[in-house]
Amino acid sequence: MLKRWALFVLLIAGMGCSGDLRSDPVDTSALWPELPSQETVKEPITFVPRGEGAQYGLPRAAEASSIADLIALLPNEDVGFGDARTFTSSAGRLLCPSGGQEVLAQLPMDIEGVVTLHPRRYMKIPVCDQDEKHYGVFTIEDDTGGIVVLRDSRIAHFDVGDRVRMRVHALTLTYLGPETRAVLSASTELLEATSSIEGVQGSVLYETTDEPFGLADFSRVRRVTGYTVQSPTNKNFSSLVISNRYIPEPNGADVDRICELNCLGQCNVGAGGCGEAVCSDLICKSLCEGAGATFNSDALPICWQAGLDTELARRGYSYPLGSHLSVTGPVVDNYDVQIWVQQLGQIEVLGEN
Repeated sequence: MLKRWALFVLLIAGMGCSGDLRSDPVDTSALWPELPSQETVKEPITFVPRGEGAQYGLPRAAEASSIADLIALLPNEDVGFGDARTFTSSAGRLLCPSGGQEVLAQLPMDIEGVVTLHPRRYMKIPVCDQDEKHYGVFTIEDDTGGIVVLRDSRIAHFDVGDRVRMRVHALTLTYLGPETRAVLSASTELLEATSSIEGVQGSVLYETTDEPFGLADFSRVRRVTGYTVQSPTNKNFSSLVISNRYIPEPNGADVDRICELNCLGQCNVGAGGCGEAVCSDLICKSLCEGAGATFNSDALPICWQAGLDTELARRGYSYPLGSHLSVTGPVVDNYDVQIWVQQLGQIEVLGEN
């Protein structure tokens, strides 16, 4: 015990003799002789409009089934909570205590497709009555359709534009509707590394739409063009909302209450709805400014939502209200119907209004 007290006293004495390190800053000029510089980040993606002369040529004849064949194995209408939502091969059957799965003789199935989203998206879905977290989700597409691929890994062995062959062992609906279809389990092989030097990646085909998203759009790459009516922030889960027409910000004039109520009742209805927050904070206030203003339903815009990757939000990328943008990417139903945006190359700023 005496030895421990003696050691404690020596430590205290040593601390008393040392100087305050905070008063003696270290000279770092030798370590960093040059001032830091800021560089522009570039994440190019080669998007090509789909047409007669622009096709993937997949699936290749007699070598693989199509993604449309895979989708045909799943329900094409909403299922109930007690119905099967997971579909497996006999060898890939899951140990689900409460059932909820169905064995399909057509699985496993081989498909080929082009990666249309960098494999780093996060999704949490219920599997066998418990939530599973997937950190490397991506989408693939051939000339017949597209589908989400669930993947629990933060390491990507392929990139946007690469062609892959997959042996699919299990499929699932992430919720109740056919728009939530996804590959649950698969082995993946890189067919050919189409990414070339200097970061120029393989081509991704897209189709332009000016209509609300429907079932045919899910997991397919679409391009929409419009004006920002909600900027992506940490408070709205990096959700960018754009409308097909420019909506000016309210100038502070009184808002006609009857007009506003009529607007709120129709603004967020249907697939092209703009969201309650956007309707109440911007659109209806803008359309109903001034005493005696009357509501005209023809003035309501069609809106589309884009979900930006959290990494883009951390890097501070956002777009002010009224920005004229073009957004390209796969359409996915993950709580909200949205275009998934993983890279800056998916959003183009078109200029002034």
